[in-house]
Amino acid sequence: MQRFLVVAFLLQFILLVTLGGAIGAGPGAFVDKETGILVKTATPEDTAVSFYALLEKGRWQPAYQLMTPASKAAISEKDMEDMVKQVKIAKSRLVKVFPAERKGEFAAVGHVRVIQLENQPNEMAVVGIAILRQNPETKGWEIVRVPSEIENVYEDILDLILKTDEAMAMESFADANLTPEQLTQIKDQIKAMKEMHQAQKEALNQQ
Repeated sequence: MQRFLVVAFLLQFILLVTLGGAIGAGPGAFVDKETGILVKTATPEDTAVSFYALLEKGRWQPAYQLMTPASKAAISEKDMEDMVKQVKIAKSRLVKVFPAERKGEFAAVGHVRVIQLENQPNEMAVVGIAILRQNPETKGWEIVRVPSEIENVYEDILDLILKTDEAMAMESFADANLTPEQLTQIKDQIKAMKEMHQAQKEALNQQ
């Protein structure tokens, strides 16, 4: 079980780093020409849905443009391409996107996906939390991928994450068409994430 959680967290990190939305990440919707995916960034949830729809198709080029300027300054397009190519997804489906927890220009969106990697016989469930920031000019929501961008508001971000953890922990996923094994994977990941974030909060309070 511990080995599975480690693999899931590593995969979650790669997926979050690598894929964003599409060029012109404003509040207006448009279609990615190569995939036909409708990309929307008017809300944090819109961005999260677009993010993972593009991820399923391996569309790293337009994805890069959905990150915040600070994230793009820290992660090059070549870095993103390399990371995307490390994760070869045979098929994927988005199980659930949770309502965003917001404070000011930042938001946290919980999400659950089921993926099957190439050359792997079984699907696996992956749980994650995306941190987003609203662009003050376009008003669209963008993916935050560098810790320095949230250093000054880390306590607020952690509170958003903990609220998201709680919402995910209360979800039954009864209508999600999951196998018992996938449901167990989801519950185990949510529990581990919640415990980790609570420990971070306690450590922060002791400073």
